[in-house]
Amino acid sequence: MVWGAPLGSWAAHHVREATLVGFVAFLAAVEVATTFALVDEIRDNRAILAYLVAGLIVLPTTLFSLRRHRQLVFAAPGAPSR
Repeated sequence: MVWGAPLGSWAAHHVREATLVGFVAFLAAVEVATTFALVDEIRDNRAILAYLVAGLIVLPTTLFSLRRHRQLVFAAPGAPSR
């Protein structure tokens, strides 16, 4: 904690936003994979596995679609565009 917060703040300041987002997504994927691999109750439950696989497909697809169509989705009528 003593070293992690200042080091993380420094790293977040010096890397591009896309790199930081990719790194956080990688950490989240590693956490999901290790939890799935190490917890027997989760590994044996097919419903949780199906939910995990569906989430891994639907979430990135939705985010990329929102990114591609962000003007259409987020632009309010009468609001000036950038």
